[in-house]
Amino acid sequence: GVWVLDESDFSILETRPKEPSYPRELSQVQSEIPGMRVNWSGDSGGSNEQGVRYNLRWETLERNRDRPREGEPPQPTWLEVVKLRN
Repeated sequence: GVWVLDESDFSILETRPKEPSYPRELSQVQSEIPGMRVNWSGDSGGSNEQGVRYNLRWETLERNRDRPREGEPPQPTWLEVVKLRN
């Protein structure tokens, strides 16, 4: 969450939920493979368009701490470039 602080003593006045960084529909897993999650990477550069940012989005299996997985590995998923307006 996000804290709203008192300017005089920095005590917490209020806790608000953090606004999502990405659109909700793009934060949902599209794959039908169980255990998948959505990953994001921000753009390290800039855009020539005012108020526009680019991000990479991809889906992977959850962390497994280098332990072997059961069964066949899943098919590759898409690496997407997502254009977002601020």
